[in-house]
Amino acid sequence: MAPNSLHNLKKRKRPAPPANLEDENCNDEDQIRVGSDYQADIPELLLRPENKHKQRPKSLKLWFPPKKISEVQLNDYILLSKNKYSYDTEQCLGLLYWNKHNLEKSIRDLSNFSPHPNWSILDKSNFESAFNKFGKDFVQINKMVFTTTRQVC
Repeated sequence: MAPNSLHNLKKRKRPAPPANLEDENCNDEDQIRVGSDYQADIPELLLRPENKHKQRPKSLKLWFPPKKISEVQLNDYILLSKNKYSYDTEQCLGLLYWNKHNLEKSIRDLSNFSPHPNWSILDKSNFESAFNKFGKDFVQINKMVFTTTRQVC
């Protein structure tokens, strides 16, 4: 291939095919369309299959600490939410995000949205027995499950 032809290919210019006199008898629908209006746009670089493993997987950043909250403040908030209100890290960071990274408002909301404590094995067993016996009659179930309130059921 001549260097000039290679240069034309890089610029997406292709030489027009020679015109044949026989093609004049064909309908417009039967002809191959030639010209820059009918050419595909080729991207500059396509990854070869052997290079696909080198491509980093696309990830989605779910949360990142805001610049207005220091790392010490964030760690104190997480410890407070875990120790005093039984939150896990994801829950307390979700609350902070919900409050638009307002640390004071999030600390006030910790008590409003504190998670319910986990049920003991006995509570779970009593609830399952009562549910099998009474169905969805939660008043009767509440009488059998002494340590848990009806609202939690």
